[in-house]
Parts: sequence; C-alpha cells; structure tokens
Amino acid sequence: MRGLFIFGPIYIIVTVVLGASVTASILVIQLAIAPLLFKYSKTFRRNLIFANIAKWPLYVNYDKPAKLGIDGARNFSINYHSKVDKCALKIGIWHILPRSLYEKNKGWFDGDTDREKLGTLMNSELVESNLPIMLYCHGNSNTRAASHRLLLYKFFQKMDFHTIAFDYRGYADSTNVLPSEDGVVEDSLKVYEWLVTTISKAKPPVYVWGHSLGTGISSHLLGNLQRLSEDVLERTTPLPQPNGLILEAPFNNLADEVEFHPLAKLVRWLPYFEDTFVSPFRSCPEHEFKSDSHLAQAPSLPILILHAKDDIIVPFYVGEKLYDAVVASRRSGDAPITLHSYPKEDRLGHKYICNAHDLSELVGDFVKRHRIMVVDVILLTGASLSASFLVLLVSVLPLMFKYSKTVQRKIIFSNCINYPKNLDFEDPMSCNAIGCRNFSINFYSLVDRCDIKLGVWHIAPSSMFRELFIVRDNLTPDEIFLKELKKTDNTIVLYCHGNSNHRASPHRLQMYRVFQELNYHVIALDYRGYGDSTCMRPTEKGVVEDVLQVYSWLVGTVERRSDQRPPVVLWGHSLGTAIAANLVVNMAELCLQRKMEPLPLPNALILEAPFNNLVDAIESHPFSKLVSWLPYYKGSFVKPFTLSSEYTFATDQYLAKVPELPVLILHSKGDRIVPFDLAVKLYNSIKESRKNCKRAPTQLHVFDRGHNDLCEAPGLPRVVGDFLRDIKPDN
Repeated sequence: MRGLFIFGPIYIIVTVVLGASVTASILVIQLAIAPLLFKYSKTFRRNLIFANIAKWPLYVNYDKPAKLGIDGARNFSINYHSKVDKCALKIGIWHILPRSLYEKNKGWFDGDTDREKLGTLMNSELVESNLPIMLYCHGNSNTRAASHRLLLYKFFQKMDFHTIAFDYRGYADSTNVLPSEDGVVEDSLKVYEWLVTTISKAKPPVYVWGHSLGTGISSHLLGNLQRLSEDVLERTTPLPQPNGLILEAPFNNLADEVEFHPLAKLVRWLPYFEDTFVSPFRSCPEHEFKSDSHLAQAPSLPILILHAKDDIIVPFYVGEKLYDAVVASRRSGDAPITLHSYPKEDRLGHKYICNAHDLSELVGDFVKRHRIMVVDVILLTGASLSASFLVLLVSVLPLMFKYSKTVQRKIIFSNCINYPKNLDFEDPMSCNAIGCRNFSINFYSLVDRCDIKLGVWHIAPSSMFRELFIVRDNLTPDEIFLKELKKTDNTIVLYCHGNSNHRASPHRLQMYRVFQELNYHVIALDYRGYGDSTCMRPTEKGVVEDVLQVYSWLVGTVERRSDQRPPVVLWGHSLGTAIAANLVVNMAELCLQRKMEPLPLPNALILEAPFNNLVDAIESHPFSKLVSWLPYYKGSFVKPFTLSSEYTFATDQYLAKVPELPVLILHSKGDRIVPFDLAVKLYNSIKESRKNCKRAPTQLHVFDRGHNDLCEAPGLPRVVGDFLRDIKPDN
C-alpha cells in the first residue's frame, strides 16, 4: 500500500507531463510545420499526392500474374525516352485476356510458354476478337498488383473485356523516377499510343477507366489528347479518342480535393489554411490535376462517373462538382455524361465499387451504347451537320446580327451565361472566395429609370486575415471589414469584370488571390443583369452607371485629405476595360447629371486584355474568320454595332481625353478572344494622344498566357507592384 501511495502520484504526474508535451508537439505540427511543408516543399506535396513510396504487396513477381490469382495474363514493358524527365523510361504493363479468350487459349498458360510467342498470340487476340478493351489508370500508392485492383481486373475479365493495366514511373517495376502530373500523363499517353497502334487494323472499342488519382490522369490525357499527340508524340494526326471514359471516385481538381478532404478539418480553422494548404495545389504545374478544365475540352467524349457517398478519401461532393462542371461545359448534341452514386448503406467506400451489385449492368450498358467509335459517328452525321451549319452561316446569322438588337446585346454582354450556377453570393466562402464579405449598393438608375441593386464583394488583403478571425470591440465581421477599409493605407482595386458569368467565376477568383497576395483590398461588383444584381438588360451607359455608384461609395468610404487617401486603382478585364475607360473620361459629367459631388480620378487605370474599340474587336474575333468571306459580311456583322446607341465601347477615343491618368496595359500573345494586336493599337493610340502634353506613365506588358489565365502568369505581381509603386498618390 505504501508503494501505491508513493508511485501512484508519480505515475499521474508523468502521464500528465507526457500528455502535455505530446499535445504541444501536435499543436506545433498543426500550426507551423505542416503549413510550411505544404506551402514551400514541392517534394513533400508530390510524395503526398503520388504516395509511390507505399508499395503493397511486397516482393511481387510481376512476370507471373497467375501467382496473384490473375488468369490469362502476361507481363511486358514499353521503353521510351521521356521528354518530361529527360531520361530513358520503362513502363511495366499487364495484358489480361477476357474470360472467353482465356478459356479458349488456356493451354498457353499451363507451362513455361515462350514469352515472345505468348505476346504475339495475345496481341492478335487483342485485334481480332473485337471485344472491348479497358485501359486502367490506377490511383496513388501501391501498384497494379494491389488487392482492390486485382478484384477490378477480375470484374473486367468476367465482363469479357481485355484489360491493359500499367504502372506509372516511380511505381512497381516501372523506372524509379519521382512522378509529376506531366510525367504520369506522358506514361499514360505512351501506353495509349501503343494500344491504338496495336489495334489500328481492326479498331475494336477502347475505354479508359480511371480510379481516384487515375481519374485526374486520364482526364488530363483525354482532355488534351490532340495537343499531347502533337507536342509529346510529334504526330501529324492526333490519336483518336476512346469510345468512353469511366471515372471511379473522381475529384474536380486537386485543390478542392485537398480543401474538402476529411483530414482538412484538422486545419481548416487556421486563418492561413487557404494560403498554405490549398493555394499551392492551384498554382503548381507539377500537380494541379484540373479534371473539370481538362474534360471541358473533350465535349465529344462519353463519360460515366461512379462514386460512393461513404467515400472518405475522395468525398462525393468533389465528384459531384466535377459532374456539374462538365455538364455546364457541354451543349446540346455533345456526348452524354452520367453520374451514378452509391448510398452509404452499400459500404463500398473508396476502393470497392467493383463489388457493387449493379456494376455489371451499368458498365455493360455504357459499353454497349458507345461501341461505335467517335470518328464513325462524326462521319455518319457530318453531312447533315455541314448542311445545317452552312444554312446557319449564310442566312440565319447575318439576319440575326443585322436586325436583332437582342442578339447583338447578348453577344456583347453574354450575361445569359452564368457559371458556376446556383451560388450563394451572400456566403463568399461557399464560392471559394476567402477573406471576403458580401454587401449591396442600392440606387435609382437615371439610365433605366428604375431601382437597381448591385451585388458587391469586399475582399481583404492577406495581411488582414488575422483581424477577421479575432472578435474586437463587439464588432461584426462586416463592421471589421468597413473599419479596416476606412483606415487602410493599402492599395484598393475596383475590379470591373468582362462579359459573361459573374464575380465568382474561377479565373476572377484567382485574380482576387493575386491582389490579396499583393496586400491590396479588392472591390468586385456585378453589373445589372449579372450575378445577384438586379436582373435586367445591360447597356453601356447602364453598366458605367453601376461602376460609378460603386466608385462613389468607395471614395466616400475612404474620404480623407487628397495627400492621405490610399491609392485607388480601377482595373478592367476584357469588356470591363472599355467600361472602366468610359467611366474615367465621363466621370465629371456623370457626377453633374446626378447632382453628386465631383469625384477624383483613380490613381491608375489597369487594363487586362483590352481592345481599342468594339468594331475592331468584332472584326478580329476568331468567329469572324468563319463569315468574313461573305460579300455582305461588313453590312451584316460589323455595321450594326457602329449604329447602335446602346454600346460604342471606343476605348481609344475615351483615353485620348484623360492624358493625366497613368495607364498599365496587360495582354497575352496567346489571347484568342481579344487578339494581342488590338492592345498594341490601343497602346499606340494612347501614346499618340499624349505626345504633345505632359504625359502620365503609359506601359504595355506582354505575357505568354491566354485570355482568362493572366492571373497565373508568374511575373504579374511584380509588374503590377512595380507600376503602382512608381505612381504617386496625388497623381
């Protein structure tokens, strides 16, 4: 008993001390080590994503699949020189025969058959049998010999499918190289090329099945098949699309998979969660896996999505987001996409959809419906489509462009396009906008003679995140945002978006994050007819009036002596560049009409992907190439836009009248929507108008991107930061 009284308290003290130290260690890992590793270590992220160091089962003899319970299989390899890793690579592959062909050739697998003869036999069966072929892209960790993958091969064999299963670089018996997204896609491309070449004479139906990370790999492969065929394989004709794509437990993009992974709950409460854990996966080309973007480029590819609602590795939510994104990208007449979900009660989880009771019926029906090659479908329907297209091109479109103001307006503003759909703008976090508050500005429109409500977001700079998560002085989050805006010395960007969609479009969200990293406040609005703003037809005068009202609110909010005001920048993208230019040149007159106090000009105007005027933009648009050969092209497609009182968008004429305003033009040579030449014309026009007076800075910076992805250009923050640092607040 005496020992109990002595050692009992000691045991309790030791337990408490150890518990406290373990808790402290976990907290340090959670608050500091894990965020730093996620943000700054590409190697850590790649190992986490690909998990190729996990190899189970161990000591597998890949030359003998029969020892793993796989009948009718042979092992072989493809050797090639990788353009990604600049080295020689070997890819290990299994070809597993369908059940009927295995029974027919069973004797070939009883003894030590010559491998070369067996390969010749199986290749001939691959071509001559005309049975469906399933190319399997496995997920991360382990190898093609993992137990749940073996179950799926047996399912394929039972369905009488050929199976081609392979391991990417860094896995199993393939060359041990650290994988990257481009690398594993290159491996998949080489295997797919081998398959297409092998069956080129008979062309039996081919399907690609991806699981988990393999869905991101297969989506990248098939969404970019033409480009990869040209750039990687250096083929003059691209590889044909497969008959269909089956995605088991997919995600829409890797960043969302990380954000919504169950383990993210442990760190989601951190104010820097988005910046450290999620953002690195949005902007690193080694591992983005943007399946939603890739599949939007393959509208003719039939897709079947299979997902279990009790999947805790890849939540059903991100699979559903992928489905919604692909559906939104497809039009009438495009290939179908189907989502089949399994209830939690089935307990299929992440790896065992192969055990689903209805899988054979689902997959069998999908394969049966899409056995005809996509090329054959195009040939069968090509003649009728060509005739319809010609009628549309020669008569219907010219009449609509010339006589329908509604068509003209919808082409310019495209506010009928809303993607993503069904968003809750009042909850910016649900729209993937971090550090943001929603509010509205209400006013009476002198243009449309009605009340207008504008939906607006205030997006805080990253340095302010800490303030947002600390309750002070009993202030609400909205009051904290407003208080910070009133006292800030940081640059404030008023963002005027382009046509179509709304302020929550993915490329706009990415641009807001660039501003946040630069420590800028962002005020982003939706014009009338867009987002959650008043639903009505927009006009040039109407949307300029909208920006004026938001600008007036902003200037009033930060009102101080002119030498103490924070820099305010007006940023326009695409159509928004013309709206912003119209506002600055007509601001004094607009204020006078509305009996408002005169407003100061912004400190600078930044134009992203601008055009010089609407007429040139229409004539230079890629669509115009389809109709410019028509003798009545200009009279039907161009002239109507010069006569309208609702829109002129003459940016070059506007900016010739404000020589005192610093202007920065940002444009990409790869922009196919607003060609780079139009930005050069605008730049030259501004320089010409300022040559005989004291000129404010006018700069043009060129990037190697497209129309909507300038936000991803590595040099963008430096260019913008340097330009604004050179602008004095009183300019």
